[in-house]
Amino acid sequence: MEKPQPVVVKVVTPEDREEAYRIRIEVFVTEQGYPEEGEIDHYDAVATHLILVFPTSDTPRRAYGTVRMVTLPDGTGKLGRLCVAAKLRGMGAGALLVRALEKEAKEMGLSAIVLSAQVHAKGFYEKLGYGFPDGGVEYMDDGAPHVKMAKTL
Repeated sequence: MEKPQPVVVKVVTPEDREEAYRIRIEVFVTEQGYPEEGEIDHYDAVATHLILVFPTSDTPRRAYGTVRMVTLPDGTGKLGRLCVAAKLRGMGAGALLVRALEKEAKEMGLSAIVLSAQVHAKGFYEKLGYGFPDGGVEYMDDGAPHVKMAKTL
């Protein structure tokens, strides 16, 4: 019997939203040491959220990854809060989330995706077709080096 494969679903229920928040806290706060008080912010109320789940009869669903997108006034989407549970890293789960978010953005009529990547993750985004609109200048954000990246849809 084949192992079940993860799927990406749009967050539409309060339970799914709580799962998105739970995995973010697990990765960004517990693993990476970012402060918890800034993890859930005012953008969460207006963002499109996706979660990575395994199709089961579990209720509520358990998220193993998440990503969000905030629609910007210029008609682009800002990708943020991408994270995947440690046991699924390096297996394509992050790419699955990003591709699903790009599809969602296209369906919304957005022209591009922009993001602020942690420097250690820029290679991941480059493999998915993201470039450096400002030449790859590094800057500090929440105490960690970041770089701006973008992809035209």
